[in-house]
This record gives sequence, structure tokens and C-alpha cells, in this order.
Amino acid sequence: MIEVRYTLDPDSINGKESTIKTDKTYEESFIKQYNHCCKSLDLMMFLIDYFHIIESTKNDLCSFNMEEYPCFWKANEYLLNYVNAIYSFKEFINHKLAKKAKKIEKISNKYYYNGEWYRFICDYRNYVVHEGTLLRDYRKSDKELLLSIDGVIDELSAFTENDEKREQKKEEFIVKLRNLYPVSTVRRGKHYIEITDCISKINCEVKSLYDEIILKTYDCLVEKSIKWMLSHIHRIGDLYTYTIIDVDIKNDLLFEPNYTLESSLDYYMVNLGAEHEIVCRFIQLLKDKKYTLLYDSHMTIEGFDNRLLLED
Repeated sequence: MIEVRYTLDPDSINGKESTIKTDKTYEESFIKQYNHCCKSLDLMMFLIDYFHIIESTKNDLCSFNMEEYPCFWKANEYLLNYVNAIYSFKEFINHKLAKKAKKIEKISNKYYYNGEWYRFICDYRNYVVHEGTLLRDYRKSDKELLLSIDGVIDELSAFTENDEKREQKKEEFIVKLRNLYPVSTVRRGKHYIEITDCISKINCEVKSLYDEIILKTYDCLVEKSIKWMLSHIHRIGDLYTYTIIDVDIKNDLLFEPNYTLESSLDYYMVNLGAEHEIVCRFIQLLKDKKYTLLYDSHMTIEGFDNRLLLED
């Protein structure tokens, strides 16, 4: 049995109740689907967070100044943070998002196998970072950190992987490193990559990947979850109410579809901005379904937009 409590005034303790007779199979199905929708909305939040971490670690690395902090270990700490942020982003897409939608995996693979710099930084993390080959060179004239391509190749060539497949991939990565010679900086006969230029190229590909993935995540996961949540909010005629669904009254297993939707929208707006395509599509869907209330002091969606702009 499911008990539904609903009201047009979320600040009031007074509300109406209705009881829906259901069997255990339906209740279990409802709980499973509700949790599935929540996870889909959360996955979008995690995706946004991962990209923000990449941006933050990138800024730390690019703004590092050896003159102010003359220690390579600090520069390497920032490099490691950046590299691991991108690799974690890749793993999240491939092992979390892609499990929910195969189309997302295709986008990720497109950038990994066809891109140049996104693949480079992921392979760098796999075959170089754990061998200790990091930043050791610095150009004082323009305060540029340098990564020695020849130094990386020498250290990779000095050992053999135990796994044959991994050894083959390592050799393929060495070939990719040599292919960077034409765009490298030469100092005393050695080839170097300028970190700021390298990071700029990497982030250009990562940003394009992120832009495609976030839209596909909305199409495949978020939009369906919004529609499902809306379909389980009690309505009086065409008017949506603030609804609490009690699936198991004895154990107080409560579900609040209004709050779930609106807190997700709030998060997307704050972290993406009111003009982002994801936010605009989310809001337009609510408008199309004639869902106009928000739990924050009964604001309309337009009022919520204005509040966000004022806070910025």
C-alpha cells in the first residue's frame, strides 16, 4: 500500500492524503525506478564536478611559478593532480555513465582513439607517472615548465613490461612521443613540451568531450528521469502539488519527487549557469509539462532564474 500526501503550500503542515492499494511487486518496482532516476540525476552532478576538478587542477598547474616556489616537487604535485583528474574523468565516463547508455561510450572512445592530446595525457598517466618520470626542467626566461620527451622515452625504453599487451601499448606510446618532435621545443639537442601549450591543447579536447557527453547524458538519462518524476507527482486537475510518497508507512520510507527535481535543477543552474543548454532544456521541459512551482518560497521558474542572476 502506498500513501500519498500532497499540498499546494509546502510551508504548511496541513495537507491531504490519499491511499493507493498496491501489491509488494509494484512497491518494489516503484522504489527501484525512483532510485534509478535519482542516480541518473546524480550522475549528471558527478560529471559536472569531475570537469570542475579538471579546471581547478589545470589552473593550479598553469599558474605555478618557480620563481615564487622554487621546488619541482610542488610542480609535480600539481601535474599529478591534473593528470589524475582527467584519468578519473575518463574512468567515470567509461565505467559509470557508459553502463547506463552505450551511446556515451562511443563518444568517449571517439576522443580517446581519434584525439591526439586526450589520448596522450591518459597514456602518460598509465605509462609514465607511475615510473616517476615527471617535470624536471624549467625555462627561466618566460617561467615555463618543460617536459622532456627524450627523457620520458629513455626511461620507458629502459624497462620491459611483464604483460605482453601492456608492453605493446608502451611501445605504441613511445612512437606517439616521437611524433611530438615536430611541435616540440629543442634545447641543447633535447626535445621538450611546453606545459602551458600542452595543457591548452589537452583541455581543448577534454572540453569538447565534456560538452558532448553532458548533452548525451541529458538525452539518455536525465530527461527520462525528469519525466518519470513528474508523472508521480500528485495533480489536482492540471495543477501539480508538493507530494510526499510513503511506500512503506511502518518504516517511514518516504520519497519526495518535487524536492528531487528541484534540487537537481538548482544544482545544475548554480554550477552550469542559467544560460547553459542543459538548464534551458530542463526548465523548458518543466514548462511544457506545466510544472511552474518551486519549493523555494513558491517561486515560479522565472522567479528562480531572477534569483540566480541576482546572486551572481
